[in-house]
Amino acid sequence: MVANCQFWHHFAKLKQDLWGFIDTWAVNEERDILIQSTTAGHRSERVKKILANTAAPQLLHRHDIEVWSWAKQGPRNKRKLWARRVTAFTLRDGKIVEAE
Repeated sequence: MVANCQFWHHFAKLKQDLWGFIDTWAVNEERDILIQSTTAGHRSERVKKILANTAAPQLLHRHDIEVWSWAKQGPRNKRKLWARRVTAFTLRDGKIVEAE
């Protein structure tokens, strides 16, 4: 099951994410993932946003948190395909950090 957690705030005229960073919430019998999606060029900004978010450590106790960044990649002079890079997070000493 997948749910969109981003909505358009009509009065502010901007998109808002659930808890400030969640675009998509995906659930199956094995995992519960909170996903921030972006292009490859903005991946580091999104990672910093999650690391600075005060709700993220609390959410990480019960959910997996990942940044999915997308870029078109492929051999020169060939058709480029969208490729996904996943950055996961974990808790270390009560603080959220990038998983290794």
